[in-house]
Amino acid sequence: MTVLGDVPAPKQAKTSTLALENRPKTWGELVGQPIPVTVLVNSLALGDIKPGYVFTGTTGTGKTSAAILLAKRLNCEAPNLVTQDPCNVCHSCLTVDRGTNFDVKFVDGAADRSIEFVRSTLKPFLTTAPRGKCRVVIIDEAHQYGKDAISAFLTLLENMPRFAGKSVVIMTTTEGDKMASAILNRCMNLHFSAIPNDMLADKMAVYTGEDRAALALLAQESGNSFRTMWSYIEVWQHLGEPLTNDVVMKLIGGVGESERKAMWSDLSNKKVDRIGDRWRKWLQTGARPEVIGALLIRDLISWAAAVPATMDWHKPLVMLSGAEQVGSDNAWLQALYLMVGL
Repeated sequence: MTVLGDVPAPKQAKTSTLALENRPKTWGELVGQPIPVTVLVNSLALGDIKPGYVFTGTTGTGKTSAAILLAKRLNCEAPNLVTQDPCNVCHSCLTVDRGTNFDVKFVDGAADRSIEFVRSTLKPFLTTAPRGKCRVVIIDEAHQYGKDAISAFLTLLENMPRFAGKSVVIMTTTEGDKMASAILNRCMNLHFSAIPNDMLADKMAVYTGEDRAALALLAQESGNSFRTMWSYIEVWQHLGEPLTNDVVMKLIGGVGESERKAMWSDLSNKKVDRIGDRWRKWLQTGARPEVIGALLIRDLISWAAAVPATMDWHKPLVMLSGAEQVGSDNAWLQALYLMVGL
């Protein structure tokens, strides 16, 4: 095992995450989102820029990356007019990346959601002529805006000024169903789909050079999220071990397939003492109850689909699902004990 003392001190402290360091710089790098990318690129080519955009989708699908790309392209000093990519080297692009561009404001919708914020901060920002080409506000988790703030926001959207450049609001949210219909009706809505596991694994295989099968498993456990997978990769880089299926289980707080099969064997053979000992051992080595439980439920569903007539799969699934709803360590263990009697 590599110990901390064996690692040479970095020349400069690292202050950003892999997810931020590897954020897409071009539309072609925005993996797994062909429809939003095509719509945005074609809109830019036609000069058809809307005052408001809403990007919906689960975590880590590229919503914020697309918003930043759009903000950079709208303000870029030397954009590629064929691909509609920002140049990524001009002062405007670099300052957007650093979060210091005067014409691009990032807003946390969970914190800055009051009507006062809309009126006192967003309105003056969007109704003042830009220093560069375009004023852009990017609002994360915009569904959290209240009714009064939404009303003020609608008034702002409907009365956006038309400068030589435009003022644009880009809202991102993981809960598009909670966005006010009045806002959705006044914006271009683009949904960012869950990224296929094979695309995630391919991207990370290029970056890490590690085993493709292990990366595919990690992609599956990352919930189709680039952000989550980058977080796992960042932790793995400090483990000092090759990326294998067992290491993936270690990263997510789970247990490997062979260990789970041993648990199922204990359940089948009604070895109650072994069940408890095995569960406690898993927890002592860093596994998380909710992750183990989810893996056990997945095992059952997989076996039920493969051999549906071999046993009554409904009862154990109900027991484990009940434990999942309770969520405590004891609930999972109690469910396993109850399954011995089936």
